[in-house]
Amino acid sequence: KIISAGNSTLDLYVDMLSTGDLNRLSFELYGSATAPIKESHNLRLFLFPVSSWHIDVVCEATCTDVDTGIPCGLYGSSIPPPRCVGESVCGHDLANRNIVHIVLPYGT
Repeated sequence: KIISAGNSTLDLYVDMLSTGDLNRLSFELYGSATAPIKESHNLRLFLFPVSSWHIDVVCEATCTDVDTGIPCGLYGSSIPPPRCVGESVCGHDLANRNIVHIVLPYGT
């Protein structure tokens, strides 16, 4: 659990063993009134320890249109899905990709 709505405390870890699927990491990110997550924002999630992660070059992310409640990229949505790529902290070719880079589409 990354963010718990209505709870002022944050758990800063995810127990991968409790999810049942070690190849999928699911969580939700929320902005606040003073720091909203907006269209075309770049979100970079750094996964630690860096040597333990290997994100695919292309990953999957979703977003929801706040006006309609329809997930981005689905039938009925005028908003395309976000772009998601795996990146590496280190610059060499064989480095593990341990950053999830999400670019939100325009119109979210």
